[in-house]
Amino acid sequence: MLSIKETIFVAQVQEAYFFRIWNRSFGPTNAFEEMIELTEEGKMWPYPIDNEYQIGDEEDVPFYEHIFLDKYLAQYNLPDEGPVAQFMELVCIGLSKNPYMSIKKKHAHLDWSVFSV
Repeated sequence: MLSIKETIFVAQVQEAYFFRIWNRSFGPTNAFEEMIELTEEGKMWPYPIDNEYQIGDEEDVPFYEHIFLDKYLAQYNLPDEGPVAQFMELVCIGLSKNPYMSIKKKHAHLDWSVFSV
């Protein structure tokens, strides 16, 4: 059996929990609460900002693999000069400047470009 003080304390805790849930049902009241809510839902990066947060499959791929794509083309024995070489160089430059593509997707684009030439 709980004493009166313990019963009051339990009631206060339950009431605080109820009002916290009740207030959440109305949504955020200001921008700070909205940012906190978005961070808790995983829609916004937590502070301090880390550009490698939830990087996924690309965590084990070194940075230079995304930039220096010319070595991947060496397996196709493409000409060193001429329009094909210029086109493939431009494809490599364009892909190296795209930070949103994975390395597998970049290699797939290179494969498609080689076989479409």
